[in-house]
Amino acid sequence: MDLAVYKKKVGNNIRSARKDRKLTQEDMQRYGFNWRHYQEIEAGRINITIETLLRLSRIFKVEVTELVK
Repeated sequence: MDLAVYKKKVGNNIRSARKDRKLTQEDMQRYGFNWRHYQEIEAGRINITIETLLRLSRIFKVEVTELVK
């Protein structure tokens, strides 16, 4: 799978997990995310670190594998 396609897929998984928790992108500021940077994560336009994936999995109460599948 092409890297750009995979980053987009991971971003979509993160978006779905956030919406399942009834959170907005703006709500993510409460968890220390810059709103614009968070938009870039969900859009799949940036590489995110393992640390960020772990933070998001804890916020959304899902396994990291759910975000990267």
